[in-house]
Amino acid sequence: MVDFLLSQENLPYAISLGLVLLFGLLETLSLVIGASLVGLLHPAEVVDNIEFSNKNSSVMLSFASWLSMNRLPVLLWFALALLSFSMAGFVINAVSMRWLLVLQPQLVSLPFALFLMALSCNYFGAAIADRLQRNISNVISIEDLNGSVAKL
Repeated sequence: MVDFLLSQENLPYAISLGLVLLFGLLETLSLVIGASLVGLLHPAEVVDNIEFSNKNSSVMLSFASWLSMNRLPVLLWFALALLSFSMAGFVINAVSMRWLLVLQPQLVSLPFALFLMALSCNYFGAAIADRLQRNISNVISIEDLNGSVAKL
């Protein structure tokens, strides 16, 4: 199993899985300290000012919006992209090893893994973003608070 994970054909997928584990370790250590790194690189005022659905916007902005990059914090999106990339690559090579008894070269498996990563970022990113509270001030509007008694 270790030979499969650390073979030359699986090197990009092992590196991306290692980065995901590193993100998890850093987030755990930061939660022990009392902070969270998930929202650290997500300046909402910068991302919200970009018009992703504008018809005059570039193809790259439209693709980034399709990947749910504008709806998730950066570290969470990186973790999702790296994890889906590594899992897709490992699955492609595991199926190839099972059926063809040989690992696919990176020239063959990388495009398929990137395509599957993009699909999973689109679908899983949208599902995560729908359940994620990005900004606590959006939960209750000012009109709902008007006339209410504040409790400290």
